[in-house]
Amino acid sequence: MVVKTRVKIVVDHREANSPVLEELRKYAEIELANLDAGDYLVSSRCSIERKSCEDFAKSIVDGRLFSQLKKLVELYELPILLIEGTDLYAILPREAIIGAIAAAVSDFRIPVVRTKTHTETADLILAIAKREQGEHRGLPRIRVKPKFRDLSEIQEFLLAGLPGIDRK
Repeated sequence: MVVKTRVKIVVDHREANSPVLEELRKYAEIELANLDAGDYLVSSRCSIERKSCEDFAKSIVDGRLFSQLKKLVELYELPILLIEGTDLYAILPREAIIGAIAAAVSDFRIPVVRTKTHTETADLILAIAKREQGEHRGLPRIRVKPKFRDLSEIQEFLLAGLPGIDRK
């Protein structure tokens, strides 16, 4: 493992049986939660959506990918798409995969990172969490996008998302 410093990571409950989670538990304080977007929340501004190569391809076909990316961008300043595995082109044509990655980067402004194994994925998530939490950006805070009634509620929501500021 790359990171030895204990950090806190909020993990979506759908990742509860992931081998990545088992690796993360060795070096991080883990909180399972129902996240609206992303699978691994490593700071108040950074959420990571992890996809296996197979799930990445399937989410392109069924349309989930772009709705998930849209939610990530709406809720987090630094969303990351992580694609894990070595068989990226096994299900869909190369052009479809490359097109979806290009859309994530160009249209959604989301960096795309590739890892080969669940251990490498855990190492990367821990390294990002350490940097995010070590830069005084704070621990992960779950944010949901509420329905706003007026401009003042939007302003309050945005200000409450800044480090050191909440609604109280």
